[in-house]
Order: sequence, then structure tokens, then C-alpha cells
Amino acid sequence: MTAGRGSDTDLDTGLEALLGGAMYGRAHAEKKEILLPLLWAGARRCAETLPPLADYWRQMGFTQEEPADYTGLPYLPVSLFKEFDLATVPPDEVARTLLSSTTTGASPSRIPLDKITGKLQARALAATLKDTLGGHRRPFLVLDIPEINKPGEELTARGAAVRGIMPFASETVYALRQTQGGFALDLPAIDDFFARHRDADVLLFGFTYLVWTEFVRRLRAAGRTFAHPRLTLLHSGGWKKLTDQSVTREVFADGVAAVLGCDAARVRDFYGMV
Repeated sequence: MTAGRGSDTDLDTGLEALLGGAMYGRAHAEKKEILLPLLWAGARRCAETLPPLADYWRQMGFTQEEPADYTGLPYLPVSLFKEFDLATVPPDEVARTLLSSTTTGASPSRIPLDKITGKLQARALAATLKDTLGGHRRPFLVLDIPEINKPGEELTARGAAVRGIMPFASETVYALRQTQGGFALDLPAIDDFFARHRDADVLLFGFTYLVWTEFVRRLRAAGRTFAHPRLTLLHSGGWKKLTDQSVTREVFADGVAAVLGCDAARVRDFYGMV
């Protein structure tokens, strides 16, 4: 897996060009022409720095020739990130380890990041969301607890998602607080946030399941509603737990809109960083 066209310089230059362009302004064929060689160059770089990875791909039948389609790119079972250290940089270059979201008692996937990759991830998310959110900063209400964003060498998927969105924030407030029994609404913080930004564009974000169970349902139980038609709520994460409760995307969006006083179309689902 060490042969092939391109170099590290080509990969870095290509990533810069990709992140600097319009995310939604290219046709699929044009995107493929740009992205496929970059993914292939990235896979080669990983194989060169992690020989067991190259051996695994070789055993799986992947060749050294650049594939003609995304389906020809080498891949890994997700479970390997739970069982092995797959860092492709020396240990002293690992800036942070991301931990995937998991069900209770399950082992999380561990994704080591160096500083360069972390910065590229943040830039990619910002470039992707810019078409939806625009380029200006706005007050940010995180539908989670402050502890998810604490400093440290490990960061959960929830914390990583919040940090990825923070470049769009002019200030950050957390809507939940930790209790011995789980989570509770921080109603003084929520009330203050909406009162201070009554006529402003505001941004809310949370993981789908937490938004519904810990925010929307608790506001309903408390008989609390708000009237903020200029908010945008982003949510991310899987739907399995809510699907088991017969909560569809339409039910979710309508429920959020009812307690926050916005149009259901302003509730945006994006799946990633989990």
C-alpha cells in the first residue's frame, strides 16, 4: 500500500483547496474527481505509517492501484477502533483522543487526533455549516451539561460536536446541569438566554436523544414554552432510542417547534461526529 500517485504535499494542497471552495456548489462528478484522489492519498499515508494496517488491507485484497470509485477505497471495521490503537502519528503527537458515543456499559471507539487533523476537522465542519448558518456569530445555547466540554486529553463525541460548532458562537450557555440522578434543566440560564436575546438570531445544538428526553420533554412537564422564531436548532446523533419510542423526525421537529416557538423547518438534523 505504499505505491501510488501523489505526495504529502499534494494531499495537503488538495485539502486546502477543498476546504476553501463552496461545499454545495459542485456537481457530484466534480466532487468525486477532487475527493477520490485525496481519500486515496490519505489511505496510502496511513498505510505507510502503520504497517499492520497495510498488512490488513493487503490480506483483504486491496491493491496498490488508485480505485476508480469510492467503493474501491480500503476500509476498516468500526470495531477495530474499540480494540486497537490505530494512531498513524507518534504518541507524542497525539493531541487528543475522541471517544464515540455508546450505550451504557459498552466500550467506546477511540480515535486519536493530532493537532493538524483536529484543526482540519474544525475547518471542515465550519465550511459545511456556513451555507446553513451564514458567516456571522450568534448566541449559542448548548442543550447539554458544561462538563462535556472540559479540558483534557480525551473528548467525547458530544464534546467534540459542541467544540466544532463554537466558531459560530458569540457566547456559549449550557441548558442542562448534572445531578446525582442524571440531568436537570438549568431554567435560570435558559430564561436568561432567551430574555437577553429576544430579537436576535440564536443557535441551539444537542444530541438528538438528549434534546428530546432532557430538554423538550422536561420543558413540557414544567409547562414551559418560549417564543423565539429566529432560532436555529441543530441536532446530531442516532435515532434508535427515539424510534423505539415512535418518535419520528416529524414528531421531533414539531415538538421542538412547539416548546421554542419557532418553525419546524428551523430544526436541522445532521448526522456526523459521533
